[in-house]
Amino acid sequence: MMETLTFIRLDYVMQKARLEKSQIDHLIRQGNFPKPRRLGIHSMLWIVEEVDDWAANKARKMT
Repeated sequence: MMETLTFIRLDYVMQKARLEKSQIDHLIRQGNFPKPRRLGIHSMLWIVEEVDDWAANKARKMT
């Protein structure tokens, strides 16, 4: 069975991660945040499950 992927844009990623764009960019460069997928020349999308997993792992590390 094929899995359906849900994609989200940067503004929603920022809300879910509670980070600013510059912080997200920095974490991506370090390899500590999910990489976006290119939709076009100027558009990037993230897989919501990857962002949710990142947020859950971050929350676990804080407790």
